[in-house]
Amino acid sequence: ENPVLEFKKQERDILNSIDPEAVKGKLNEINPIHLEEATHFYRSRGWIQIFSGYLNQSIYLVKNNRVKVPDSSLPKYTRNEIEALNNLSWEEIQTLHEAKVLFKGEIL
Repeated sequence: ENPVLEFKKQERDILNSIDPEAVKGKLNEINPIHLEEATHFYRSRGWIQIFSGYLNQSIYLVKNNRVKVPDSSLPKYTRNEIEALNNLSWEEIQTLHEAKVLFKGEIL
């Protein structure tokens, strides 16, 4: 079970469900070396910084909300938060993301 790969797959699935034509050509294969390195950092530090094409910004993928990250201005997402966004519309996800950032909260 690889949290980085799972996040990227979920992000792709959500994008594809919204507009499959917009996704074509944008889905690059994840470099196995980068994936291995990202997974190592996620497991050892408890966080990785990734660029979310879906949100069009950098975010932290963290093991839990207690994990300290270098740049507190970037949103942190846990696996549970990512899973909570499944099956929501683009507008719902954007609204939840904006509320999370504005109120520095978490998605339950």
